[in-house]
Amino acid sequence: MMKALALVAALQIAAPAQELVVNARYDPSIPTLEDVVGHEFREEITPPDEILLYMETLAAVAPDRTRLIEYHSAPDKAWGNT
Repeated sequence: MMKALALVAALQIAAPAQELVVNARYDPSIPTLEDVVGHEFREEITPPDEILLYMETLAAVAPDRTRLIEYHSAPDKAWGNT
């Protein structure tokens, strides 16, 4: 029983913050995911529409350093149909 309680307690401890690149200097003019959608990486699952919003924001803020390319299928063809 105590092992089960210890496991539950361990699972509730938040993971330590982790830099994407150790000792990197980030441009403060570039918004973070938290700035755009309200939560940091790994805090919760980010839905696809919020990921797209973040990518569009990055492209708008730093157009000289980003390139957003849209991919989509032809309207008359569904996935798997040729």
